[in-house]
Amino acid sequence: MRVRIDFCWTTIWLFLMCLLDLSYEQNVPKRKAFHRIPLLRTKRDLRDSNGVPMENLKGRPGQGYYIATNLGKPPQRINVLVDTGSSNFAVAASPHPYVPYYFHIEKSTTYKDLNTVVSVPYTQGNWEGELGSDLLNFIEGPNATVRVDVASILSSENFFINGSMWEGILGLGYARLAKPDSSVVPVFDQFVREKAVQKDSFSMQLCGSSEIEPSAEPTVAGTMVFGDIDDELYKGDLLYTPIVKKWYYEVVITDIAVDGESLALDCKKYNYDKTIVDSGTTNLRVSEQVFNSILDRLRKFDRLGVPDDFWYGRQMMCWNYDKTPWEEFPDMSLSLLSSIGASKEFRLKIPPQLYLRETIEHGPLLGQHCYKFAITKAEKGTVIGAVIMEGFYVVFDRENVQVGFAATTCGAEGRLNPRSEVSGPFSRDPVDCEYIETESSDTALLTVAYVMAGVCGLCLLPIFILLGQASCRRKKENRLLGGSEFQ
Repeated sequence: MRVRIDFCWTTIWLFLMCLLDLSYEQNVPKRKAFHRIPLLRTKRDLRDSNGVPMENLKGRPGQGYYIATNLGKPPQRINVLVDTGSSNFAVAASPHPYVPYYFHIEKSTTYKDLNTVVSVPYTQGNWEGELGSDLLNFIEGPNATVRVDVASILSSENFFINGSMWEGILGLGYARLAKPDSSVVPVFDQFVREKAVQKDSFSMQLCGSSEIEPSAEPTVAGTMVFGDIDDELYKGDLLYTPIVKKWYYEVVITDIAVDGESLALDCKKYNYDKTIVDSGTTNLRVSEQVFNSILDRLRKFDRLGVPDDFWYGRQMMCWNYDKTPWEEFPDMSLSLLSSIGASKEFRLKIPPQLYLRETIEHGPLLGQHCYKFAITKAEKGTVIGAVIMEGFYVVFDRENVQVGFAATTCGAEGRLNPRSEVSGPFSRDPVDCEYIETESSDTALLTVAYVMAGVCGLCLLPIFILLGQASCRRKKENRLLGGSEFQ
């Protein structure tokens, strides 16, 4: 009997630890979202007088793309980072040395306090604040104003970036990622509910660094289209890959190649433990094994004597303005599972203009521009960040649960248009490249825990019955003894 009791208590302990572990996993995001309706603003409304698409996204290289919003009544202008790798809409609501302006809650007559504390950690940085709701419209977006959930950031660590010109974040992911839980409605979801956009989809053309003079400071610009696709923002075919899980925009890589030669790794390694498309992350992030394989291939093309510190992100490389390192290194490619089916894939051509990223820093000599290696190691998971998205027009087709890629029409040939291409679909062996072990093992553990808890309950039932019977006997004996003494 002692052995059985020990086994049961051990099982209960394991069951509780399993639940705590699962709760922790579900509450960690990355990391490393759209108006009452009067009239819907179409893509034609987002063009200048010459019919050229307006660039409603701005930023600086490596510091993210932001869009301007009006929040509250009377409206307060807040620039927010567009982030497809998270789901909360949050704005600075207290002074911070890196934030030139913050949202003054007390000045908005339409703000409602929801009396909920919220905190969000990202791959780098975190913030804490309070949840509320207020009226929001995009200065260059849908012609509507919608009440949305908004977090007021009251404290943060390594979140805001000095000189980035944004004061908050617009999470465009699914509600499952929202904090403190999925009852918080992401902004884009709310705009879809209010029919402020035509379709449950949005698209982005991130154009990277502008064509600039040697003495000018690099800037980035782009266009976000709400609920529509703008066929003037891309060229060639628009090919789609399925979203395999609706939290992040999780997709599946089938292969990575350098100079046309596959890394020849098990394709599950590319997706361990997930692959996401994330505009809020700057670089292409890959697991250590994939990173080392890419680096081994690229070093074979190095005739410049690039130091190790450059490849590992600890050093920049600077060249005169009329020279770049792009001519020295080969194209790469990412192959993605096609929405057509498991036996099809398509390929994103990634030229060195994308993975050798120009920085905002200048070299020691006048007219020098500096570059960083835009592929970084991650403990696990692949992130297709902004440096890759800059080569493509990317469509987040939530209505059909897929992400589309096409070659961008950004600028003229040269620095602003980095010769990116989308080709396919091609036939492939229908090998399953999705990494699902984590999720399936969690489910299996939970199932085993419930079964063991049931077994444990059955083990304990006879004990409880015996204890109950013993207690009844003792009470009966006490009553009999007590009555005899009274007489």
